[in-house]
Amino acid sequence: MPTIAEEWPWAHVVHNSCRRDYCHYCMRRCGYGLECGCCEFAVYCNAACQAKAWEMHRPECVFITRCPNNVPCSMVRLFSRVVIKLGSGGEDEEPRFRTNYTNYEKRLFRNLMSHQTRLFVESKRIREFAECCYGLRTFMHNESVPFSTGLMEIFGKIVVNAFSILNDDLNSIGIGIYLNLSQLDHACDAENVVMFDGARALLNCLNPDLVDPSGDLRSHTISYDSVICETESRRRSLQSRYYFTCRCRRCLDLNMDAIGMSSKCADPNCNGHVLLDIETGGGKCDGCSKAVDDLWASTNLMLKVEKENDALEERIPAEMNILSCSQDYYNTAARLLKQEEALLHPYNVHLIRTKFFVAHAAMELSRFDEALKLYEELLPCLKFYVHKNHPTIAVNDIGVGSLLRRKKKWLEAKERFAEAFAIMEHSHGVTHPLRHTVMQFIRNCDRHLANPDETDSGDNSSDEANESASLSSTSSKDDKEQSSTSCPSMKTPKEPYEN
Repeated sequence: MPTIAEEWPWAHVVHNSCRRDYCHYCMRRCGYGLECGCCEFAVYCNAACQAKAWEMHRPECVFITRCPNNVPCSMVRLFSRVVIKLGSGGEDEEPRFRTNYTNYEKRLFRNLMSHQTRLFVESKRIREFAECCYGLRTFMHNESVPFSTGLMEIFGKIVVNAFSILNDDLNSIGIGIYLNLSQLDHACDAENVVMFDGARALLNCLNPDLVDPSGDLRSHTISYDSVICETESRRRSLQSRYYFTCRCRRCLDLNMDAIGMSSKCADPNCNGHVLLDIETGGGKCDGCSKAVDDLWASTNLMLKVEKENDALEERIPAEMNILSCSQDYYNTAARLLKQEEALLHPYNVHLIRTKFFVAHAAMELSRFDEALKLYEELLPCLKFYVHKNHPTIAVNDIGVGSLLRRKKKWLEAKERFAEAFAIMEHSHGVTHPLRHTVMQFIRNCDRHLANPDETDSGDNSSDEANESASLSSTSSKDDKEQSSTSCPSMKTPKEPYEN
């Protein structure tokens, strides 16, 4: 059984940008939900979810009602929920956690690491803390807000331990504190992933041979950051967020890192990687052995692309819902991708990242043929870098299958859905709702293959609705992190900052 543990969050919030699309309690997509009659901010699936959420929402509801046009970001709202919960004795509340492992550490909030002594020597973190404290005191009107020393420890524990809660498209829709799952260590090439069924976090093992309930749950690792990036960049990110230098097998694999920074061979018939020789500035193709004297153009382009990709990622949440902005975003990303494709190998991590952005924008602009081409090109890249059962591959397959289905290419669509379904046994777990949706897609394809002249009718309207949901999303960036449109972004599950 791939799911080896599951946990309900000790505290969680929906991102402000997703507040009308997802239930504020169970975190499932709810469309036209039940709105809180007082603050008109929180939205719920139904009265049952609203009742379950009331204990945590009640004080927040008062604060939001006081400032309906100035609701703080999700990080500040989570901060306030944690402060309120600790003030009412919640520090002794045990997590709602299930596992078939007998050996694991049972944690309370007080057991979380804060890295306080390291956190508050950095100007960036001090600034973030000051902004959060100001937002917190303004939001709560100083009601039961601890002194700064107490807030520093709470802030540190949230920053270091919070998980991004991801939707089916692997986009961040909220932030949560998962007390027991936060004890898992990091490895870039981890064979476990944290997936979400609404707010419920599922620890799934990608390799069932590694599941041993008599062993220690803490022997399982997860990846805090995307593996599809330079090792130096990934290590720098991990050091700045979690204060350790990763020395996993992936970080020590120099050849893999060289491929991630490789240029394309000048021979159009060669698919080899031109690997950079740092000492000479030149390189040699690992396919045809052709030497290249100077790779300065590729090196300079990668430096430029890294900065521009960061800027593109920051623009996604604000601009993707505005058609004119989406067009400008697409033009910028497509222009950058064209420059990269002239010099860089398809497995270059910078090119892969840009290609995701172009595909994302193409989807928003309904350029489905182009999006299909790009997502199909990305599939072998994903398979090269991540585990064969990784959820990013499954979600990419679902997106490609949905686009093929739009073109009524039923056999090709079924193949993509079938691959996703097989992967999801390990990446999502056999009972995950998305896996059941994919099975509906497969049956729909079978129906069309058996009756080629059949036209779509009301009996598969639910399939169309599910497909539409899987092709719509938002995207964002930050801390244990994963995202894209119908296909995955470059995220993993730890990333608390979001507006």
